[in-house]
Amino acid sequence: MVLTFKTKDCASREHSSPSHREFGQRLIRLRSCEVRIHEERGAKISLFLKPANSKLSAIDRSPRSHVGRDKVPYRKLSMRTWRQLMIMLVIALLPAVSSAENAVFQISLLDGSTINSAIVGIDGNGNINGPQIDRPLNLQDAIAIEREAVPSKKNEGSRAPVQVRLVGGGRVFCQKVTVDADGLTVLSDEPLLGQLPLESVAAIIFRESETAASAIAERSGDKDTVVVNTDDGLKKVSGIFEGIADGKVGLNFKGKSRKIGLEKTTAIILADLKPAAAKGTWTNIELVDGSNVRGVITGWATGELAVDLSAATKITLPVVAVKRIEIESENLVYLSSLVPKSVEQKTIFAFQRTWQTDASIEGNPISLAFGLASGNRVVKQFDKGLGMQSWARIEFANEKEFTHFKATVGIDTETRGRGDCVVEVVSDGITLWSQRITAKDDPVEVDVDISSMDSIALVVDPGEEFDLGDHVDWANARFVKTN
Repeated sequence: MVLTFKTKDCASREHSSPSHREFGQRLIRLRSCEVRIHEERGAKISLFLKPANSKLSAIDRSPRSHVGRDKVPYRKLSMRTWRQLMIMLVIALLPAVSSAENAVFQISLLDGSTINSAIVGIDGNGNINGPQIDRPLNLQDAIAIEREAVPSKKNEGSRAPVQVRLVGGGRVFCQKVTVDADGLTVLSDEPLLGQLPLESVAAIIFRESETAASAIAERSGDKDTVVVNTDDGLKKVSGIFEGIADGKVGLNFKGKSRKIGLEKTTAIILADLKPAAAKGTWTNIELVDGSNVRGVITGWATGELAVDLSAATKITLPVVAVKRIEIESENLVYLSSLVPKSVEQKTIFAFQRTWQTDASIEGNPISLAFGLASGNRVVKQFDKGLGMQSWARIEFANEKEFTHFKATVGIDTETRGRGDCVVEVVSDGITLWSQRITAKDDPVEVDVDISSMDSIALVVDPGEEFDLGDHVDWANARFVKTN
């Protein structure tokens, strides 16, 4: 546990052990005092106060150390202050512990049903346990696990400037990072992750660029790459990455240790060691700050989620930081991740646009309005799906013998009430499902048996208003095995 205590005339000081994994944070205020509480398993509470004019230096990383290397004496607290502190500590700590243990998650299953339950644990085989789960349940049976009440984040919608790309495909957003022999430390205003093993990191992006993107796509197997902003533009420098400290990036270049100013560094791409893939059910874990981690869940217990990014790379995440878990099941595949067998598109009067994956036809988030018939209009956004317009026909192969095609189909809200068309699911010239939809109708749930089909085609035909406003979303369009 890390505790920062701040008064009007004192600078704050934090103490933590990198060997403990943070699983939460609370911030409360009392009069002129501010208490910031970081919760870590197995660590003691430490409180430090020192004069504001004392310069802080590096903190001793020893778990038992209570004084940094600067050895500046700390101010003792009065009994009254200690009492106030203990009261605030109890008030702050209880909700955080409760949220970790009792948070309710909605588990969406392949058969279309849902289970709302707190999750007690997930074992190494993917078996899920919870008080409201009354039957054997495995990750392979689920589409997604989503936390019902996600705490609002400060500055929600804006992402921190530094991006840490993880092995396996995840991304962590933070204010800054430090790298030393112990690993990479993520620093943010409200940190969700503490220290990551360096082998879990694929790249550190300070500023996006085509040069950095190409360096990531062409990762070397034996050398690290630093993208540097020079007078002649962005340049790639290869060597052995040594760390980040004191505003400098260390790089061993041709046998000599060099220092590159962090302000000139736009990206650091680490060598691709080509680790063996983790075994198990792969998931994409979305965190409340917009970060995501892709890996195999090997455990869920005592407020922590254990995840394998590769066969040899393991990290832990605080459960309170988890917003949504998408399961990459063998029994499910989203059509937006498949390459179509064929695509045909031709408009009549509307501007010709190309069909979209995981976005509307105009490239916006997929947004469908529900409750139109009852007058209680609610707009829901979807992360997965296809955006099409009339006339269009897109065919997908059913190569893995999936048994059902499922989707939520409707006119995207970007048309502002316009749109009238006919949507169809066709296979081998046979119409398996067809319905007229308009922007004034609620979205339709589609569930088509495709057990004996080698492929299916999604078709959008113009309606009474020709093709004007026919922006169709096939939200969560997916192939599913239900037997």
